Amino acid sequence: HRGWLALYGALMLAPLAVAALADPLPVARPAGVEFGVALGFVALPALLMQYALVSRLRQVSGSWGLDVLMLFHRQMGLVASAIAALHAMSTMASAPRAAAAPDADSTVVTSGGIALLGAVLLVTTSIGRRRLNLDYRLWHGVHAVAALVVA
Repeated sequence: HRGWLALYGALMLAPLAVAALADPLPVARPAGVEFGVALGFVALPALLMQYALVSRLRQVSGSWGLDVLMLFHRQMGLVASAIAALHAMSTMASAPRAAAAPDADSTVVTSGGIALLGAVLLVTTSIGRRRLNLDYRLWHGVHAVAALVVA
């Protein structure tokens, strides 16, 4: 089991390591922006790996069991969503004018905003499914579509 957890951690941190080693920017950004970007490099693989956790891969599910994987998926989904939210908050707080500037890359800002809204919907409906009185099939559909929006 330790091997699987080590692989999970390595996959989650690999993009951050690659970015740190191969930073293509000729000019340093403010520390807050760098921190926000670093959080994004951790959040993206953490979010994408959620698909692997629920994909029912025999190699993984046979070792852990589906119940354990679903619990880990729920916990890591919350962790990944928190990291993604911190990424957005840190980046916007560090460079609010850059995000709102007319010459800012509107595709990045818009897609980030849409992904953040998808994440809020995903987490809210997952945590509050019973309280919101959502039928499982409806919730599962919303969950699947929101997950695609986030990805």
